[in-house]
Amino acid sequence: MRQKVSVFPSSGQAEIQTKDPADPSSGSESIELLKVLQSRTFARSPRLSRILDYVCRKYFAGQTDQLKEYTIAVELFGRSEGFQPRDDSSIRVDMNRLRKQLRKYYRAEGKQDPLVISIPSGQYAPVFSRREPKPTTGDLPLAADLTSSKPLHPRRWWIVGVLGVGLLAAVGGLFFLGWSGRGPVGTVAIPAPSLPGNAVRVAQSPPPGPEVRILSGVSRDRSIDPFGNVWLGDRYFTGGSSVKSPAGLPLIFRYGITAEGSYAREGDFTYHIPLQPGVYELRLYFMEWMYGSGDGAGGENYRIFDVFINGNLLLSRFDIVTDAGGVRVPDVKVFTDISPASDGLLHMKFVSRQSKAILSGIEILPGLPGKIRPVRVACRSTPYTGPDGAVWSADRFFRGGRLAERHAPISGTPDTALYQSERYGHFSYTIPVTNHGLYTVVLGFAETYFGAGNPGEGSKSERLFNVLCNGQILLKDFSIVQASGGANRALIRAFEHIEPSPQGKMVLDFVPVRDYACINTIQVVSE
Repeated sequence: MRQKVSVFPSSGQAEIQTKDPADPSSGSESIELLKVLQSRTFARSPRLSRILDYVCRKYFAGQTDQLKEYTIAVELFGRSEGFQPRDDSSIRVDMNRLRKQLRKYYRAEGKQDPLVISIPSGQYAPVFSRREPKPTTGDLPLAADLTSSKPLHPRRWWIVGVLGVGLLAAVGGLFFLGWSGRGPVGTVAIPAPSLPGNAVRVAQSPPPGPEVRILSGVSRDRSIDPFGNVWLGDRYFTGGSSVKSPAGLPLIFRYGITAEGSYAREGDFTYHIPLQPGVYELRLYFMEWMYGSGDGAGGENYRIFDVFINGNLLLSRFDIVTDAGGVRVPDVKVFTDISPASDGLLHMKFVSRQSKAILSGIEILPGLPGKIRPVRVACRSTPYTGPDGAVWSADRFFRGGRLAERHAPISGTPDTALYQSERYGHFSYTIPVTNHGLYTVVLGFAETYFGAGNPGEGSKSERLFNVLCNGQILLKDFSIVQASGGANRALIRAFEHIEPSPQGKMVLDFVPVRDYACINTIQVVSE
């Protein structure tokens, strides 16, 4: 299936949110909100943008019963608790202006949009109405011809970002897999407004609950990884033996596993892990350190094994080297919709077929039905919590490139710190997801090297680079300055309907054309 990609530039806030987990909102609703907030029409009306953003947040969170004049005035605009709507009509006036502004947008910039946002008179909750897409005309600002023009299908999906309160425990590491074979990608450019914020957001985070992390083969009671997560020593197992990798091998800490991730459990073994009832996301960590030379020679077909969950086959004839794309390359497999058996235990069985089965770590997190937990990465050395409570993990999933920190003020976002650190060079990120479904990838940029007042201000050079996902071009000869309108301005690009690789990976390659490629933030969310 050919992917469809939409590109949304922003020097301001891009908010994509979800409804209650039991009834996830259509991803197209979230994307429509993003497009409206970033339109020229709403860029000139920041107060109306704030109101639209607020009421849609409540809608996505299933809290439309809270949408009243009083709550809008107090929660959104900080009015005192003594606010009396009967004595102050400002919110009613603003809502009437917002309704007119939405109609204005859909008469011009949004006349090709497949969805229409409206707020009925006398109400404060938004309504999303689908309409048949019309042929593209010259009135829509096009950055390139679309290569896939099928209308959005009315699927229901979630996109998660900054307003989520739950901690994202994303996994990652070094990968070498690529995937090609699909055609070039067209883009639709939406002019960038001046709005606060810049990240893809949600009102509903993954559900809270117990998080289980186990370092297989490790005898120490517990460890804390570089991202602040607590990992327990090996437990709940029967069979197998603890083994340690040879000295000097790459460790798995970029996944979230500590230096003790150089241990593993090997052989035929089972785990019986107690869990509360519910839906979980399971991540299994592997690395092949024994077979294959690591100097270019392959290690395929030396170690083959099966993995069962509660008696059901989860991985058949699994070969770590084939899945990871190399020897001594950390690998992770992600599985959704995992639940304990009727006895309250999650039963995992590892059965050797050729040589011995092996496992480096187990991570079990409260899950979202049918979808992965959102991945949100800031290219910086430490985790980051935004002014609105959004949690970003420190840099992970990468191979190559270098981190650089700068201190220039960034316009168009309250999350300045997200754009004061970047990964630059010729590098890649490989983010583990499931091997099915579609995903939205959101990339955040800011040019903080070239431009007035920046370290490279005297240079006549301009940064150009390409971005590919699973071998398909997303951005070609990309200039952050040209796309954002200047240096030190936050910018996002959102790409919809991305297919994962057959191995369940999202491989993002950043390839320099002139000077170095760079990136500030990465988000991957299920559709």
